Amino acid sequence: MYGPVAAENRPVRGWGCFRVAIDSHDLHPRPEPGGAIVRQYPSFEIEASELAFAALRNDMSTIHFGGAHGQTWLRDRYGNTFALNVNQRDLEYKFEVFSLALPSHSELTEQAAAWKPPTLDDQMDERLRAIYSTRPSVPLLPDAFQPWPFVHWRAEVLRRVEFIIEDVDVEGTFGTGPHNMQSAAPPGSVPSEASAACEVAVGLLFTGAENDRLLLAADWMPFSLIVSRDPGEIERFIDVCEAIEI
Repeated sequence: MYGPVAAENRPVRGWGCFRVAIDSHDLHPRPEPGGAIVRQYPSFEIEASELAFAALRNDMSTIHFGGAHGQTWLRDRYGNTFALNVNQRDLEYKFEVFSLALPSHSELTEQAAAWKPPTLDDQMDERLRAIYSTRPSVPLLPDAFQPWPFVHWRAEVLRRVEFIIEDVDVEGTFGTGPHNMQSAAPPGSVPSEASAACEVAVGLLFTGAENDRLLLAADWMPFSLIVSRDPGEIERFIDVCEAIEI
């Protein structure tokens, strides 16, 4: 049974992770009922190429689960291999959102070859300077892949609106309140007291011919993935999402 996984060598709860991104469909932020949102941010889409989306829709062949500290990969029937990763966007103080990214191994190789050292501030911390001055490495492909769990499937992008409600008294939190609370709802369902919102393509859902499912999604934990076939966990996740078929 698969479960959540963390990207970027972070702790995880389960099965796999990889990085990529592409627009699932061209949506501008939708007006929410009540009109009380002060800050409405542009939608945050999955980052992936048309080739990657074609593979997700029809051509997936095998998968490699990297575990808690490794890289998860997807491979199509033509031999193209895609990394499964998490993308981050900082919207404002204490409001960040996460989506998926699926760069191909060839794209990662090209990006590493084209990399040039950036111009950095002289006052930058030496630890950060070392990070930003290091050429990105190309991850090695694994030797072993598992068969893709479906023969025929439907692939859907999962979308939700994430929002902030300010000055909320929450029990069990650290520090002195009130606090800002980040939560999620289906698109078009943001509560009127929300002060900021962003529609996010947060995951992918695959459904087989016998209604068995696989969820690949960004977790609430930063840079962590959920990779699960557990019906209960999938239902809980998609309860606040809208599914758009690829």
